[in-house]
Amino acid sequence: MQTGAASEGLFVEERRARQPWNLPWPWLAGVLFSLAVATPCLIQRRIQASDLPSHVYNVWLTQLTRAGRAPGLELHAQWSNTLFDHILEACIGAFGFAAGEKVAVIAAVLIFFWGLFALASSAAGEPAWKIAPLIAVFCYGWAFSAGFMNMYLSLGLMFLALAVIREARGWQLLWLLPLLAAISAAHLLGTAAVLALGALFALLRWKPGWRWELGAIAALAACTGGALFWIRTHLPTMEEAADLSQRMLGFDQLVLYRHQYLWAALAAMGAAFVVMASTLARERGAALCRVRLCLLLTAAGALVLPILPNGFVTRSSGLIGLLPPRISMIVAAAFLCALAGTARRWWHCLLLSLAVLPFLVLYFQDVQSINRLERTMTRAVQLLPPGARVITAINLPPQESRISISHLLDRACIGHCYSYGNYEPGSGQFRLRAVRRNAIATASWQNAIQMESGNYLPERSEQPLYSLYFCQPGSRDLCMAPLPAREDAAPAR
Repeated sequence: MQTGAASEGLFVEERRARQPWNLPWPWLAGVLFSLAVATPCLIQRRIQASDLPSHVYNVWLTQLTRAGRAPGLELHAQWSNTLFDHILEACIGAFGFAAGEKVAVIAAVLIFFWGLFALASSAAGEPAWKIAPLIAVFCYGWAFSAGFMNMYLSLGLMFLALAVIREARGWQLLWLLPLLAAISAAHLLGTAAVLALGALFALLRWKPGWRWELGAIAALAACTGGALFWIRTHLPTMEEAADLSQRMLGFDQLVLYRHQYLWAALAAMGAAFVVMASTLARERGAALCRVRLCLLLTAAGALVLPILPNGFVTRSSGLIGLLPPRISMIVAAAFLCALAGTARRWWHCLLLSLAVLPFLVLYFQDVQSINRLERTMTRAVQLLPPGARVITAINLPPQESRISISHLLDRACIGHCYSYGNYEPGSGQFRLRAVRRNAIATASWQNAIQMESGNYLPERSEQPLYSLYFCQPGSRDLCMAPLPAREDAAPAR
């Protein structure tokens, strides 16, 4: 016991003695890394992230609603799930749609990167430069590519808030107030995580030691298990077979559009384990002391992920789905914090940099391909009369891709047509809502799901409603046709 306490005390003193940055020009390193992290956004004609086109399109609908030109749509005061939409609307108002979208998304990416960097640095006791390449690719993983931008922003702010809880003293803790307000305005996932993990970190600052760590994490796991039991017994849940997000310690975040991403994720995971194992074998007790808490959190997450339902339905918020891949990003963050405490040499950084190259190559190939498809889609809808209503079931095969492209039509329609199957107004989860049947957006999220699956037939009052689809299976040529009414038609293509 005395030996363990002494080793922890030595580590604290060593940590305090270190300089806050161990590079000659930290500000220059920060600028260069920020540019590097933003590069995937800068080189894309349009940023490809599944739900992002819907966010951008709904800014346009918001502008129409404010001008009184969108009957049937209303803006509701909403305290959560809105922060990114407000930022995006302000950026589009200042810079236009193309540039404003990039400014807002790059801001979110940099908040995510530097928030996770700050948390990993706090866990390691020194700036986490040596794992910065791996942190950077996680910025473009599933949490980003799914396009859930409010959730993504809340996670970045949550990482930053946890770093403040771990490191701040005295009046510096006041920074938590605006951070907590921003996290809650972004998404409730970040709010729940910062309250649970923040309480854990605050307790362990007051009572350090492995016994307290084990007890606190066990209590957190028990509360999580109790919450899951209540959800399963009181709410309708969506149960599906366990997927990658419940088996890969968060590295499923790097599995996106096709099966080759799995090998890229395994390469990054393998390099991370080599770095961690080499340091643990060399330093043993001292290294384990640094990363013990993060490893315990990773292990707890690995136990929780397999028992998560895919989603559940509440009366107030509707469908809350894709829980395992959402939570797996938090597990990945815990693992990255443990890795930061063991990546102590620059060859570790080089190994991790080489290991993420396969992911980057695949990612750039796929987003360029999706951009070409979006350009084709934009040209196709321009042939329609202004104000036409359009739906599409164009998507990637779900057995091959974890990322949907079903919302590309939303952005293609901006300024010319209406993406009638846009799910946001009818879901009731966003500030822009369809309060009654209208000619702009379906008021039913169930109908929106049918439209995305290609199984929707319009009522006569909804005609003309056009369908955009691939002309031939396996082809990227697009065809457009009006859908016949429900009473006298076969299912849409």
